[in-house]
Amino acid sequence: MAIRITCPKCGAVYNVPDDKAGSRGKCKCGALIPVPRPRAVQPAGHEQEGGGGDDWEAHYNLATALRTQGKLDEAIAEYRKAIASNPDFAKAHNALGMALKAQGKLDQAIAEYKQAIAIKPDDFGHHWNLGNALYDQGKVDEAIAEYEKAIAIKPDDAEDHWTLAVTYYEVGRGAEAKKAAEATVQLDPTHLQAREMIQELRAEGY
Repeated sequence: MAIRITCPKCGAVYNVPDDKAGSRGKCKCGALIPVPRPRAVQPAGHEQEGGGGDDWEAHYNLATALRTQGKLDEAIAEYRKAIASNPDFAKAHNALGMALKAQGKLDQAIAEYKQAIAIKPDDFGHHWNLGNALYDQGKVDEAIAEYEKAIAIKPDDAEDHWTLAVTYYEVGRGAEAKKAAEATVQLDPTHLQAREMIQELRAEGY
């Protein structure tokens, strides 16, 4: 799946391959454009959420195995069975969202991520994955809001702050990009790209 980047100076939009995530592209106007690293956050563990007996867990585990094998249609069917057995199973909604997103069904994926958040609003992965799906729809400001919520829950990962910095930069929010890049460097002093962004933004008056 391609990553969409927007030049903060001239507004040109480009689609770049996933393997360019974390690097920089050069716009036709000469500006450097950081490429963010959107990543899906896998559901953690299989601890029970709500009731529903054992059927939900069997369907969930089978669905996860099928998704790992790339059998997305079968995985989606099993995730839906898990949710039918246990509607409050937030990780199943999140995992179903990931499978749907992998098929390009962003509206459906977003609905599942939002359901996961409604059940368990303090989960980093639910907000982060929703942010990724919104970003893929071009709703960058809404994506940023979800990234911010995710980082408020788990603020100790440098790459998360870097993704936020790049996304701020993409929409011309220089002061916020600089702050997020500084947070990246605070957590990872060896992060060269974040250091370069800070220098560039300082030169631009931020």
